[in-house]
Amino acid sequence: MQDADITIKPRDVMPAGATTLPADFYTDQGRFRVEMDQLFMQDWICAGRVEQVESPGQFFLRELAGESIIITRSASGPLQAFYNVCRHRGTRLCTEAAGRFAGSIQCPYHA
Repeated sequence: MQDADITIKPRDVMPAGATTLPADFYTDQGRFRVEMDQLFMQDWICAGRVEQVESPGQFFLRELAGESIIITRSASGPLQAFYNVCRHRGTRLCTEAAGRFAGSIQCPYHA
């Protein structure tokens, strides 16, 4: 298909009395935070598949609601999730998207 064959149809006219949301619904950080907290952070969020961390020490990172999260399987078996930041220094703990921990999760600064 060539570009000349594409027909762009104008949008249908909005029904009488219909309006769109004010611009701040799309740009205001306060509104965004309320939506994130009330709509998305109230339920479970699928971050990945169990096959990504089949054995203890395997991990992968996910960005959820603006936070980097480490998802891993502990030595005793259950899945765990942690913020990807040292509590003391604020340093990123993992920089690779996935991998395997040699032992425990360790801050590069405190190591």
